[in-house]
Amino acid sequence: MKRLTLLIIPMLGLCLQGMAQSELTLPFMTDVFQSSYINPAVKPEHKVSVGVSAYGQGINDGLKFDDFMSFPNANSTTIKSQALLDGLRDKGNRLYTGVGTDLHVRFRVQNAFYWFAVREQAAGNMLYPKALFQLPLEGTKPYIGKTLDLTDTRLKSMLYTEYTVGMSMEFKKLVVGGRLSLLKGGAAAMLDPTVLKLQIDETSWANTVESDAIIRTCGLPTDGAPGKLGFGSQSKLDYLKSTLRSKNTGFALSLGATYRIDDNLLVGISAYDLGFINWRQDLAYKLKGAFSLEPLDELYNLLDKRGISVRDSLINKFKDSFQFDTIVGGGDKFRTWLDPKFTLSGTYKLARRTSVGLLLGATVSQKFYPTVTLGVQQGLGRFFMATANISYGYGTLKNFGAGLVVKPGPLQLFVAVDNYFPFLGTNALSFRYTSVRAGINFVFGRVAEPDGMPLR
Repeated sequence: MKRLTLLIIPMLGLCLQGMAQSELTLPFMTDVFQSSYINPAVKPEHKVSVGVSAYGQGINDGLKFDDFMSFPNANSTTIKSQALLDGLRDKGNRLYTGVGTDLHVRFRVQNAFYWFAVREQAAGNMLYPKALFQLPLEGTKPYIGKTLDLTDTRLKSMLYTEYTVGMSMEFKKLVVGGRLSLLKGGAAAMLDPTVLKLQIDETSWANTVESDAIIRTCGLPTDGAPGKLGFGSQSKLDYLKSTLRSKNTGFALSLGATYRIDDNLLVGISAYDLGFINWRQDLAYKLKGAFSLEPLDELYNLLDKRGISVRDSLINKFKDSFQFDTIVGGGDKFRTWLDPKFTLSGTYKLARRTSVGLLLGATVSQKFYPTVTLGVQQGLGRFFMATANISYGYGTLKNFGAGLVVKPGPLQLFVAVDNYFPFLGTNALSFRYTSVRAGINFVFGRVAEPDGMPLR
């Protein structure tokens, strides 16, 4: 039981700290290389680009914090449990965060562009049903004689490195591009239960947990002994090196195209992150059976001053009730899929340095998550290009994004924020989605004269 607890905690940590989701501002910033991660058919402004960037993302598609939580004063917090439950769907609620870094080199040969990039990704998802919060918030009484179904709970987390090669080519008004990526998995943890239910007895109010699930892991640090988590004598640097040498491999494909209808109108389409990783399973926990906790018995022991021995009564009873098997190095394999993403865009030039764009996007992660973004780009002076947008996605219209590119000579500095609300203290509770990317690129050799920005 202790090992299972030690396993689930870092698994949840990966899910809630770490599959990159669609970025909503970056596609409008076509003058930076990183926009080609969204559409490989972006037409570059420079012959050579070398640079790095880092990003962080978060999605809360379920809990509406500003609906049920308030702060009357600096020393108190008010939580309205019914409002919390009313804001949740029966299933498919989602928590997600992700982080990553990348390094790229892109260059032009005749009418084609080629590039190589290395990306380090931490990815994670947690999908959960409303029932997960009902018993803790409403108590046992409303559910006597009923069953709470938690089977829709899903956890998936990954740490992996992506080595990608890409190419784009121009044919008069059409640009097509794509990239092929080799994925090297470092660590993963996955929970996808077949059965996970909680039933409350009508007479004794006993809580009976029924489970048929496997927790699969790969690459998590072991403390010298199989199945025992922790770094032990192994340094964190050695562990990181071992993940880079892992035999967990996969592939991903991204494709895109842009077409210039006339001098002012450009349309584009892309599909990216179509791929998977095969993992050599290090450790798996099978959890199958039923466990019944008689609350009245434990309450009687407490009132009778006998005390409650968590280890002797609860944990041992839990272990005796389940088929609880630990599989170490069994040679089994499992596969995790990236979250595929799709975009359809259109950009219209209103003036020499002003354009507007519409982006329809979608991410598939257990469910289908569509987004609609309306943006405007404006050149500012000789060295600046700014963009601002508003998006509808993840159940809210409160997604205001902005981006800025600074181009003093061959140096590009840029930042793209998909939703600035979480960074403004008073509006942080309205958070449903946010994404931030910042980077620095060195660019050389102008392909075509820019609109109002002669930065040779």
